[in-house]
Parts: sequence; structure tokens; C-alpha cells
Amino acid sequence: MKRKRIANKKLRKKLEQRLLGPILILIILFIIIILITPLSQKTKQVKEATLSIKIISPENKTYDNSSIPVSVDASETAFWIANSFDGGPNITECRNCNWYSRYDLNFELGQHTVTVYASDYENRVSKASVIFTVKI
Repeated sequence: MKRKRIANKKLRKKLEQRLLGPILILIILFIIIILITPLSQKTKQVKEATLSIKIISPENKTYDNSSIPVSVDASETAFWIANSFDGGPNITECRNCNWYSRYDLNFELGQHTVTVYASDYENRVSKASVIFTVKI
């Protein structure tokens, strides 16, 4: 029985010695990864969009006509300009442009929201909205 205990102790000691090196290496690598990751994330800077957009029409007012043009002007050439009416899907109106106008729109009675999005060539998106009312 004593021989088995001694043999087990020797075997356990050999295993501990063989595993200690790889375990220490893994711990050191883990610590290095934890220390390096925040540093690399700090170097990434988020650039704000420099492109500004202005909704020329419609204006924030009440209209007595349901046929209202939508006109948009951008401060520089946009990769694309899209709009959304009353929270609906985005519709791309133009690409590589700095303005667009649509005259074929008819709005129902009530309050409406037009939201316009424009993206520069680095995928930074600007947004503008206007709320108006149609009463006939």
C-alpha cells in the first residue's frame, strides 16, 4: 500500500512538473491579450459626419395643398441620399449627388414627417427631419 502511495505521489509530481510550464505560458498569454486589447481599441477613433443636409421643402408649417415637393440640399457630394415618409422604408433618391427634388408626391390630410439621410464616402450618415401638416 505504501508503494502505491509513493508511486502515485511520484506520478502526480511528474505530471505537475510537465503541466506547470504550459499552464504558465497560457496564463501569461491571457494577461498579454487582456492588456493589449484595450490599447488597440483606444486607437480607433470614430469620425463624425462632416456632411450636413438641409430639407428645403417641405417646411415646418401647414399646407393647404396635398401636392408638396420634397427638395434636399447637401453641403457636399454625398455617396447617397435617401428619405423616409412617416416612418416608412428608406428610399434612395440619388447617388453621388448633393441635392435632389421630387415633385410627384401627394400627401394625405394630417401630420407628416419627412426624414432624410445622407451618407458620405466613409459611411458616416447625417440625418434631418421636418414635420408638416396638410389641411385642405
